[in-house]
Amino acid sequence: MAKTYTAPTTVSAGDAITASLYNTYVGTNVANLIVPPAVRVIRTTSLGSYTNNASIAFESSSFDTDSMFSVGSPTVLTVNTTGLYLIEFAGIVSGNATITRILPRIKKNTNAIAYHEGVVYNGNESSWMVSTVRSLTATDTISASVGFVGGSGYTVFGNATESEGQTSLAMTWIGRTS
Repeated sequence: MAKTYTAPTTVSAGDAITASLYNTYVGTNVANLIVPPAVRVIRTTSLGSYTNNASIAFESSSFDTDSMFSVGSPTVLTVNTTGLYLIEFAGIVSGNATITRILPRIKKNTNAIAYHEGVVYNGNESSWMVSTVRSLTATDTISASVGFVGGSGYTVFGNATESEGQTSLAMTWIGRTS
Protein backbone atom coordinates (compact mmCIF):
# COMPACT_ATOMS: atom_id res chain seq x y z
CA MET A 1 0.00 0.00 0.00
CA ALA A 2 1.41 3.33 -1.04
CA LYS A 3 2.25 5.94 1.52
CA THR A 4 0.68 9.35 0.94
CA TYR A 5 2.57 12.61 1.07
CA THR A 6 -0.04 15.33 0.87
CA ALA A 7 1.03 18.71 -0.47
CA PRO A 8 0.36 21.44 2.10
CA THR A 9 -2.12 24.19 1.32
CA THR A 10 -1.50 27.90 1.79
CA VAL A 11 -2.43 29.20 5.21
CA SER A 12 -3.12 32.87 5.78
CA ALA A 13 -2.76 34.88 8.98
CA GLY A 14 -5.75 34.27 11.21
CA ASP A 15 -6.75 30.92 9.57
CA ALA A 16 -7.70 28.14 11.94
CA ILE A 17 -5.86 24.84 11.60
CA THR A 18 -8.48 22.18 12.24
CA ALA A 19 -7.69 18.72 13.52
CA SER A 20 -8.63 17.34 10.11
CA LEU A 21 -6.22 19.65 8.27
CA TYR A 22 -3.47 18.97 10.80
CA ASN A 23 -3.90 15.20 10.50
CA THR A 24 -3.95 15.37 6.68
CA TYR A 25 -1.07 17.77 6.05
CA VAL A 26 1.15 17.39 9.08
CA GLY A 27 0.42 14.14 10.90
CA THR A 28 0.46 11.83 7.87
CA ASN A 29 3.52 13.43 6.27
CA VAL A 30 5.56 13.39 9.49
CA ALA A 31 4.61 9.76 10.20
CA ASN A 32 5.66 8.75 6.69
CA LEU A 33 8.94 10.65 6.93
CA ILE A 34 9.74 8.84 10.19
CA VAL A 35 9.23 5.48 8.43
CA PRO A 36 9.70 6.17 4.69
CA PRO A 37 9.15 3.54 2.00
CA ALA A 38 12.20 1.28 2.21
CA VAL A 39 13.06 -2.35 1.56
CA ARG A 40 16.11 -4.64 1.67
CA VAL A 41 15.90 -8.13 0.21
CA ILE A 42 18.56 -10.80 0.63
CA ARG A 43 19.81 -14.18 -0.51
CA THR A 44 19.91 -16.30 2.64
CA THR A 45 21.47 -19.22 0.75
CA SER A 46 23.91 -19.32 -2.12
CA LEU A 47 22.38 -19.56 -5.58
CA GLY A 48 24.33 -22.25 -7.43
CA SER A 49 24.08 -22.80 -11.18
CA TYR A 50 23.20 -19.14 -11.68
CA THR A 51 22.31 -18.33 -15.28
CA ASN A 52 24.26 -15.46 -16.84
CA ASN A 53 22.18 -12.21 -16.73
CA ALA A 54 19.13 -13.83 -15.06
CA SER A 55 17.21 -11.75 -12.53
CA ILE A 56 18.24 -12.84 -9.04
CA ALA A 57 15.51 -14.36 -6.88
CA PHE A 58 15.67 -13.05 -3.32
CA GLU A 59 14.42 -15.23 -0.47
CA SER A 60 13.66 -12.86 2.35
CA SER A 61 13.45 -9.21 3.38
CA SER A 62 15.41 -7.62 6.21
CA PHE A 63 12.72 -4.91 6.30
CA ASP A 64 9.93 -3.69 4.03
CA THR A 65 8.00 -0.60 5.11
CA ASP A 66 5.87 -0.27 1.95
CA SER A 67 5.07 -3.86 0.83
CA MET A 68 7.47 -3.75 -2.12
CA PHE A 69 8.66 -7.39 -1.83
CA SER A 70 6.52 -10.45 -2.40
CA VAL A 71 7.80 -14.01 -2.02
CA GLY A 72 5.44 -14.84 -4.90
CA SER A 73 7.52 -12.57 -7.18
CA PRO A 74 11.01 -12.92 -5.68
CA THR A 75 12.91 -11.37 -8.59
CA VAL A 76 11.30 -7.90 -8.44
CA LEU A 77 10.58 -5.08 -6.02
CA THR A 78 7.41 -3.18 -6.92
CA VAL A 79 7.26 0.53 -6.18
CA ASN A 80 4.09 1.59 -4.35
CA THR A 81 4.97 5.22 -3.55
CA THR A 82 6.14 7.55 -6.32
CA GLY A 83 9.31 9.53 -5.60
CA LEU A 84 13.10 9.61 -5.64
CA TYR A 85 14.81 6.42 -4.45
CA LEU A 86 18.34 5.40 -3.55
CA ILE A 87 18.81 1.88 -4.95
CA GLU A 88 21.73 -0.37 -3.93
CA PHE A 89 22.75 -3.83 -5.18
CA ALA A 90 25.66 -5.64 -3.52
CA GLY A 91 27.06 -9.14 -3.44
CA ILE A 92 29.71 -11.71 -4.20
CA VAL A 93 29.84 -14.25 -7.03
CA SER A 94 32.20 -17.07 -7.93
CA GLY A 95 32.70 -19.32 -10.94
CA ASN A 96 35.42 -21.28 -12.62
CA ALA A 97 38.88 -19.81 -13.20
CA THR A 98 38.18 -18.29 -16.63
CA ILE A 99 35.88 -15.39 -15.64
CA THR A 100 37.32 -12.20 -17.14
CA ARG A 101 34.55 -9.66 -16.35
CA ILE A 102 31.36 -9.36 -14.36
CA LEU A 103 28.65 -6.76 -14.89
CA PRO A 104 26.16 -6.49 -12.00
CA ARG A 105 23.09 -4.48 -13.10
CA ILE A 106 20.12 -2.75 -11.52
CA LYS A 107 17.08 -2.85 -13.81
CA LYS A 108 13.93 -0.74 -13.91
CA ASN A 109 11.03 -2.49 -15.66
CA THR A 110 13.61 -4.97 -17.14
CA ASN A 111 15.86 -2.22 -18.61
CA ALA A 112 19.32 -1.70 -17.12
CA ILE A 113 19.61 1.67 -15.36
CA ALA A 114 22.91 1.22 -13.50
CA TYR A 115 25.84 -1.17 -13.62
CA HIS A 116 29.36 -1.58 -12.36
CA GLU A 117 32.16 -3.59 -13.85
CA GLY A 118 33.26 -5.78 -10.95
CA VAL A 119 36.88 -6.70 -10.32
CA VAL A 120 37.61 -10.43 -10.64
CA TYR A 121 39.83 -11.84 -7.87
CA ASN A 122 42.05 -14.86 -8.52
CA GLY A 123 40.20 -15.41 -11.79
CA ASN A 124 37.08 -16.80 -10.17
CA GLU A 125 35.52 -14.49 -7.56
CA SER A 126 34.15 -10.97 -7.56
CA SER A 127 32.33 -8.60 -5.23
CA TRP A 128 30.40 -5.49 -6.16
CA MET A 129 28.32 -2.55 -4.98
CA VAL A 130 26.14 -0.69 -7.48
CA SER A 131 24.05 2.30 -6.44
CA THR A 132 21.94 4.89 -8.19
CA VAL A 133 19.30 7.52 -7.43
CA ARG A 134 16.22 7.38 -9.67
CA SER A 135 12.77 8.87 -9.98
CA LEU A 136 10.31 5.98 -9.76
CA THR A 137 6.58 5.82 -10.23
CA ALA A 138 4.11 3.52 -8.50
CA THR A 139 4.04 0.12 -10.29
CA ASP A 140 7.66 0.44 -11.55
CA THR A 141 9.64 -2.72 -10.82
CA ILE A 142 13.28 -2.99 -9.80
CA SER A 143 15.36 -6.14 -10.28
CA ALA A 144 19.04 -7.10 -10.30
CA SER A 145 21.24 -9.42 -12.31
CA VAL A 146 24.90 -10.24 -12.92
CA GLY A 147 26.39 -10.72 -16.37
CA PHE A 148 29.63 -12.57 -17.01
CA VAL A 149 32.28 -12.73 -19.68
CA GLY A 150 34.02 -16.09 -19.59
CA GLY A 151 33.64 -18.86 -17.08
CA SER A 152 30.74 -21.06 -16.11
CA GLY A 153 29.29 -22.69 -13.01
CA TYR A 154 28.45 -19.34 -11.41
CA THR A 155 27.34 -19.10 -7.78
CA VAL A 156 25.75 -15.99 -6.26
CA PHE A 157 26.64 -16.00 -2.57
CA GLY A 158 24.03 -15.92 0.16
CA ASN A 159 24.18 -16.01 3.93
CA ALA A 160 21.54 -16.41 6.62
CA THR A 161 23.14 -13.70 8.76
CA GLU A 162 24.06 -10.10 7.97
CA SER A 163 27.52 -10.25 6.39
CA GLU A 164 29.60 -9.11 3.46
CA GLY A 165 28.79 -12.45 1.79
CA GLN A 166 25.07 -11.74 1.63
CA THR A 167 23.79 -10.64 -1.79
CA SER A 168 21.20 -7.90 -1.34
CA LEU A 169 19.04 -5.35 -3.15
CA ALA A 170 17.78 -2.30 -1.24
CA MET A 171 15.66 0.76 -1.99
CA THR A 172 15.01 3.80 0.19
CA TRP A 173 12.61 6.64 -0.63
CA ILE A 174 14.49 9.93 -0.28
CA GLY A 175 11.85 12.44 -1.31
CA ARG A 176 9.09 13.57 -3.59
CA THR A 177 9.82 14.47 -7.19
CA SER A 178 7.86 17.70 -6.93
